[in-house]
Amino acid sequence: MKIASIEAHPIRLPRDIEQATGTAGSPTVLSEGASDYRWSSVFPCLYSANFETAIVRITTDSGLVGWGEAQAPLVPEVACTIIDRLLAPVLIGLEFDGAPAEIESLWNRMYSTMRVRGQTGGFMLDAIAAIDIALWDLAGKTAGKPVCELLATSPKRRIPAYLSGLARGSRDTGEFDKVKLFYDTRDPDEFFAAWPGGVQVAVDGLWRHTPESALAFGREQDARHALWFEAPLPPEDAVAHGALARGLQTPIALGESYRTRFELAPFFEKAPCESCSLIWGGAVSPREWRLPRRPPGMASRWFRTLASLLGRRWPRRFISPRPHRAATWPNTILRCFVWPTVFCEPQSYCMVHRTWFRRNPALGSNLTLSRFRRVTVSESLSGQLILANMKKT
Repeated sequence: MKIASIEAHPIRLPRDIEQATGTAGSPTVLSEGASDYRWSSVFPCLYSANFETAIVRITTDSGLVGWGEAQAPLVPEVACTIIDRLLAPVLIGLEFDGAPAEIESLWNRMYSTMRVRGQTGGFMLDAIAAIDIALWDLAGKTAGKPVCELLATSPKRRIPAYLSGLARGSRDTGEFDKVKLFYDTRDPDEFFAAWPGGVQVAVDGLWRHTPESALAFGREQDARHALWFEAPLPPEDAVAHGALARGLQTPIALGESYRTRFELAPFFEKAPCESCSLIWGGAVSPREWRLPRRPPGMASRWFRTLASLLGRRWPRRFISPRPHRAATWPNTILRCFVWPTVFCEPQSYCMVHRTWFRRNPALGSNLTLSRFRRVTVSESLSGQLILANMKKT
């Protein structure tokens, strides 16, 4: 069969920003402003007051449809334009039989369009990832198997999960025994004074620290036996992250700022030592689910995997390849759970502190995009946001 069409759709939906504050995707109070894009009140990062994403639909000449999603928390039109004007024209008309090697070849074809021009990350890779995910969705439908079964002979069926974020002012973790908190206060003492009891806690530093403040902040976590210290420093500085990892007992977690294993490789090269630990939770494209090789002599316990984010930052709201990624890595230790926005039947369910997988074909999303109707927001009994009136045909 051949790829007949590739459509990209920017999505922007309203949400209750006050209720979302403190959770993944809205970790801090936002500054006031007329724009839908607003600065965090505690560190220099821009967030949207809406849910934003980009959905991709690939249709073959046989009528089979595959769905993908770009990481597009802001200006999803950018990823869609890259797909419409650059990536779709180089793929439409090509033969596609769903073989993993064929998907690898198509990823390389897309990556090569702008590689020598320096476009090897950011919006470009977000757009590539959306198409990559849709191709894997097609591959699973062609084979009649979940994507995880195309990637591994014996994928996991259950994975422990942690709750990512708590609504502002709340310390109710429900039935989860592991939770990640965002460093959303201006003062470290205020943050640690609200440390919840009875659960294991990880901390997302939101890239706010200097090397000196990160060390002091991390040692406070050492004293509390934190699960990990995520995003402690500006994401570009591999050397500083390596030094921080060597100075703390708490593992350093990073990855959501990086799109490929090429971007992540310097962090593995700068931090290896017998006494430090790093957890990886990045990559937005199934093609990039392969980790960089562990440097010779690095302690195996250092080379662990946290199947969470990021990219971006939170599990995809419509089409989620991440459960499949988590299921295929033998060293996955945890998976992120965020109170979901429900649009389509999920491939995985996460209740209490476990994720388990249904054996739906492909990525398991029954989404169709024949048309959107006006989206309304209501609240379920569990407090989850349910976006209703999504037309499924």
